Amino acid sequence: MKVILKEKVASLGKKGDVKEVAEGFARNFLFPKDLAFPATDGVVKMIGNATAREEASKKKKMEEVQALATRLIGHQVTIRLKIGEEGQAFGSASSKDIADALKREKFHIEKEWIALEEPIKKTGGWNVTLKLPFGIETSVKVLVEKEESKGKKSKS
Repeated sequence: MKVILKEKVASLGKKGDVKEVAEGFARNFLFPKDLAFPATDGVVKMIGNATAREEASKKKKMEEVQALATRLIGHQVTIRLKIGEEGQAFGSASSKDIADALKREKFHIEKEWIALEEPIKKTGGWNVTLKLPFGIETSVKVLVEKEESKGKKSKS
């Protein structure tokens, strides 16, 4: 008897698989535990079409992520921090700050994609790795500069 699995079944298959099983196994184990349902020709065809649509969607998303990675190659963003007289930073540049800077430049980046060990607390240039979906990696240059204070008083 052909069945379609509703979820992963150990030693049988994963969700959506069409399997040939003994009729007793299906009736006494799979159906009562709501792990599978009978695989009619119409249902098998419908699942095949849904799987094809899913694969096409996944391929399109992967191509979009690859295009994003390509656009990011060699890109740099600037983040300004308040820096004290001795060069210490008041605050830091975090993954969120980098993601926000990239979003302002029309790159849709999630902060979770930014592989930053710890926030950047010094001025300078930093290569930051982005771990995009589908295992795609790229990097951007992050420039951390001193924020110019507004209305700076001069000493006379």
